[in-house]
Amino acid sequence: MAPPRPADPGDVIRAQVVLEEHDVAPDGSFAVVVRRIVERNGYVSHLWLVPLGGRAIATPRRLTTGRVRDSRPRVSPDGRRVAFRRRLPEDPETHSSLRLLDLDGGRRAR
Repeated sequence: MAPPRPADPGDVIRAQVVLEEHDVAPDGSFAVVVRRIVERNGYVSHLWLVPLGGRAIATPRRLTTGRVRDSRPRVSPDGRRVAFRRRLPEDPETHSSLRLLDLDGGRRAR
């Protein structure tokens, strides 16, 4: 069996996970957070729903996917939707677009 190779700086950078932004639901039951990771030598950011409070530990749920940079989540006053910004990391010159996502899982980002 070959010995494990030593880690290099690229390994550390690729393993990086950062929680950049968040917004808490008006009733305090959950937060929507932006999770940034390194993918193919660039950053991507996705939205995750994180349950708050309660006695049982609940599992966070990923809301968005793809080679995108999602940011600035804002939960609606009724807690049923989240508005956010989306930008494609391959084209840093383009403006971000405003998206709306139903949190019940029924509709995709538009």
